[in-house]
Amino acid sequence: MRLFNSILAALVAILLFGGAMEGGLRLIGFGPPTTLNRFDAVTGWSKTPGLEVQRSGKEYEVDFAFNSVGLRDDEGVLPDSKKSDQKRILVLGDSFVLGFSVQRQDLFVDLLDGRWGSQAETVNVGTEGWSTDQAVAWLEDQGNDWQPDVVLLMPYENDLYWNTRQQYMRHPKPRYSEAGERGSQGLTDPGPAPLRDRSALARLFLSKTGSLPRIESNGHRLLAEHGVLLENGGPDGDAIRRHTSGCFKALARWSQENGTPVLICPIPAHSAVDEAYAQDVFGPLVLGGLGRSAWDANRPVDLFLELAAAEGLATLDARPALSASLEKGEQPYFSIDWHLNPTGNRVLADVLHDELARLAWVPPGTDTTPAIGSTSPSSPFTKPALLYALLVALLGTLFARQYPDEKPARAYIMVAGLLGLVFGLVLGSGALLAVVPQDLRPVLSTLVVLILFGFIAYKLGDRLTIIAGLMAAFIRRGHWYLMPLLVVLLTVGSLLVVAASSPLVAPFIYTLF
Repeated sequence: MRLFNSILAALVAILLFGGAMEGGLRLIGFGPPTTLNRFDAVTGWSKTPGLEVQRSGKEYEVDFAFNSVGLRDDEGVLPDSKKSDQKRILVLGDSFVLGFSVQRQDLFVDLLDGRWGSQAETVNVGTEGWSTDQAVAWLEDQGNDWQPDVVLLMPYENDLYWNTRQQYMRHPKPRYSEAGERGSQGLTDPGPAPLRDRSALARLFLSKTGSLPRIESNGHRLLAEHGVLLENGGPDGDAIRRHTSGCFKALARWSQENGTPVLICPIPAHSAVDEAYAQDVFGPLVLGGLGRSAWDANRPVDLFLELAAAEGLATLDARPALSASLEKGEQPYFSIDWHLNPTGNRVLADVLHDELARLAWVPPGTDTTPAIGSTSPSSPFTKPALLYALLVALLGTLFARQYPDEKPARAYIMVAGLLGLVFGLVLGSGALLAVVPQDLRPVLSTLVVLILFGFIAYKLGDRLTIIAGLMAAFIRRGHWYLMPLLVVLLTVGSLLVVAASSPLVAPFIYTLF
């Protein structure tokens, strides 16, 4: 019995330690990202019906809410909810259409909806990570159920490479042949994500289960999906043309069979609109310093327009409008994230509205986009600054009350300095990660965590031996029911010891308490 209790005590200690590590890593931003999607037998994945989740970055904070059929749209927008006197426009694409980094009131799909009022409604079918073939497969499978009057397809440049593949990482996806036929093999559910993708602790210590494919170009190692920027589309250029042409061939066939017009509007990359961004950011940081003359950011949009027009599909080039916005001093893209910001979405809504009205496919609607009520922060430092001010006020007041001998001004200055160090380190680390190449970010993050743990162990010194001996004694005696209390006391005590010995780490620990 004593052996059983000893084993149980050891397991409790390990689980408590692991749980504390998991919670701590998630607290400081090392947790696994929340997935929006579920397996789909036709498209490979689709959005999870009823899911509500919030995502944030340095430049945005976005709330996602999917209705009962898995669309980022109103709950009442369903296949059979179309009104007899109302036009319905289906909008298909990837994260740009989904609105990865903007709230719905800032998203071009919903801005169009506001322009048309009761005359027409837009249905947002955009799904994170979809390529052109998945959008077409969804349309072939479910498009007729929605009774659309117009279909907008908004592909992005990385679609071109993934149109040639039958799998994205561990997820299966459809693919079209050059003749426009979708592969007949069924898609198989890959099952739950591996442990590394579900646990912050596992992400720290386990090797990555998969990575995006890469190619070599002039001594530079690029993501394969960026090969389309190279002359002739890189090593996958022929396959890209065949399979993307097949997507458009299938789309044109569906359009003709159902009498539903389709408009192809490729979304330009930031580097295709802003040459300064192409030279100063995209080339050096994303393409690893590949010479500017070796790649052309306009090739993807040009190829989409060429292949779509070859199948008789209507096309729209949004580059002139986005470039004009930039020339007026506006910024249509986020600086760090590559998606369109609220300004870029407004420009895209204007372009689409005018083109659809010109084609007489939808009612003219209003002449101007309704005012944008953006909830996106105007500056990445807006919310941190507000939080900083509130904490200084609250903790400064508590400090002054707790230590009445201190002058009030000195109390607030001390608290402001302590919190300033914490916020400076956190925001500075985030800014540093933003300019580090994507492949190096996990390595750098892991290194920072390991250095922090190493520093704590160094500061504890011989106390680690005492802690280990105490833990071992409780385990040998089988006191498993006391392990939670012991672990909490030792953790708190160790952190306070480290805080008392280091002014650099103290702000983090005292702020935590």
